Amino acid sequence: VTISIYNLKGELIRSIKLGRKEAGSYLSKKKTAHWDGRDEAGERVASGVYFYTMKANGFKMTKKMVVLR
Repeated sequence: VTISIYNLKGELIRSIKLGRKEAGSYLSKKKTAHWDGRDEAGERVASGVYFYTMKANGFKMTKKMVVLR
């Protein structure tokens, strides 16, 4: 499973590789995927609209999110 986060220009901000995950519900923060709001350099991203894409075993989903600081 890989989650990629992009800005409105389509530039890759962060890529999070989660490795292999079994199907199911992941409700605890320890097991679930989460983004800390930082880019690949560890800098906090600005407020704005971002897109995230999740890829897993041929499945691909893209959604929009808003970061407010």
